[in-house]
Amino acid sequence: RRYAKTFIPRQDCYPIQTEDGRYLTIKRRFQLDYLQAHLKGIMTLGAYALDEYSRAKWICLDADSPEQWHAVLQLATDLRASNITPYLEASRRGGHLWLFFSPLPGSEARYFGNSLIQQYDLDGIELYPKQDVLSSGVGSLVRLPLGRHRITGRRYHFISPEGKPLAPTIRDQIQLLAQPQLVPQDFIEQMLLDRPESERPTPTPTFERP
Repeated sequence: RRYAKTFIPRQDCYPIQTEDGRYLTIKRRFQLDYLQAHLKGIMTLGAYALDEYSRAKWICLDADSPEQWHAVLQLATDLRASNITPYLEASRRGGHLWLFFSPLPGSEARYFGNSLIQQYDLDGIELYPKQDVLSSGVGSLVRLPLGRHRITGRRYHFISPEGKPLAPTIRDQIQLLAQPQLVPQDFIEQMLLDRPESERPTPTPTFERP
């Protein structure tokens, strides 16, 4: 249940990976039994990046080549030196870097992620969520970690920037990810304060009673 709370933002539907690597949206309420099947390799789920209110509780940077992955590992090393915990998940071509935080509007989560991408010149790195807000549909998704990729049949574990397993077993990794270390709010807020005025949300007007 805690692992699902870490990654899965909405319960009214869920994505499932097909044998050719695509994803289908299943418009049915998510059940914890599906997560157990995912972890056992029976099915493979995705995780939507935004909830139905266009809020995010994580960002994911997706590196699709060894060169991109090397640059992401450097970012992870620097974040760790600043007492921020990055979660690195290897993949078939590169890997994912996950950062978790208290829920934010999608636009703020994306500004935070794009700021990191710009600071570290992470050319070609994909950022999830891909939308500031949901205008239609369910938005972007990432394969839910620790299941089997339907194309390769492999599981991809979480590792340290040095390439060592985050924990020795899948069960131990699940326990760590059930209570991930969050990015400090003040770190994110400092980045948001640096936004140009044109990218800041318009404050809601207030009216005094006559």
